Amino acid sequence: MTGLTSEALAEGYEEETGRQWTVILGSTVALLDVGIAALQASADPKDKAAVAEAVKTLSVETPVGQVEFGKGPVENVVTGPFIGGQWVEGDDFRFEFVLCENS
Repeated sequence: MTGLTSEALAEGYEEETGRQWTVILGSTVALLDVGIAALQASADPKDKAAVAEAVKTLSVETPVGQVEFGKGPVENVVTGPFIGGQWVEGDDFRFEFVLCENS
C-alpha cells in the first residue's frame, strides 16, 4: 500500500510524532497492506467468502517482509519471521532496539 520499508516507516513515525517507533508499527501497516491486497484480489470485495478465497493464495510485500498465504500451517494463516533483539541504551532515545538474530 505505502511502498515504505520498515526503516522509512519508523523514521517517518519518529519525525511526525517526535516519539520513538514501536515494535508493532510494521505489523500494523502490514495488516493494512494485506487487507487492501485481499480486497483488490477478490472477485467481489463486498462478498466475505470471495475475500476469504482470495486470501488463500495472496502474496504481498509489506514493511515486515513478504507475506505469503497458502504456505502457512493452516489455510488463510501466515507465519511471520522470528527475530531476536535487545533494547540497549540509545543515542536518540533512552533505549534503542538492536537486531541480534534474524536467520
